Amino acid sequence: MLKTNCHVFTFNYDQLFEIAFLESFKNYNPSDPDYFLYGQEVLNSGFNPYAGECASVNITAGRFCFLKLHGSAGWWVRREQHNNEGRRYFPFVPKQARNLIEIEKSIPKQLDAFFGCEPLMAFPDERHFSRQFYKVRGQSSGYLWAPYIDAIWEHAANLVANAAEIKVIGYSFNPIDSRYMIDELLNKATCPKIVIQNKDVKNVERNLAHYSQFSERLDFDSTPF
Repeated sequence: MLKTNCHVFTFNYDQLFEIAFLESFKNYNPSDPDYFLYGQEVLNSGFNPYAGECASVNITAGRFCFLKLHGSAGWWVRREQHNNEGRRYFPFVPKQARNLIEIEKSIPKQLDAFFGCEPLMAFPDERHFSRQFYKVRGQSSGYLWAPYIDAIWEHAANLVANAAEIKVIGYSFNPIDSRYMIDELLNKATCPKIVIQNKDVKNVERNLAHYSQFSERLDFDSTPF
């Protein structure tokens, strides 16, 4: 459906991008099972489900993809009953935007400690530990979301390494998380220009001051997106 050489990555847990997509493409029918929103024919986020669920992560190369690098609100993952290493994913299509309080309330209070569903959402410190585990062990960590997160980060790194241009929109490069993003993604970039679009340019410049490898390739844009 979307064949382009552009790709979108986000660190946000909300589903605003998907909602904007649904509002922009009125002819798209989210109920069509052949064109699942997060499937390869539409946003290509790694989910190609049957009957609303899927058991593997599969991102189609050579076409547009929308990767949520920390997972998402409205996405769930469950360990397979008969396969401790397997996963079953339930990425639900958004109907409306939700804030963090609403997201927290939607999480069941009583969960099966082993086979219950969990939100497919990785917080920065957990994700960093899990990614280090993956690099050292060559396999995903014990977090239920780890196989999905590992797969999309590997795909994102490959796209960044081969990108002709990179634009970072609204990202402050806060050291809490940006050092991991820089190590795993931006350090792989070979393109001649990296555009940083942020209204608070001075703050971003301070946060990037220690990364001299990018200094000659950075192009700052303070225009609101």
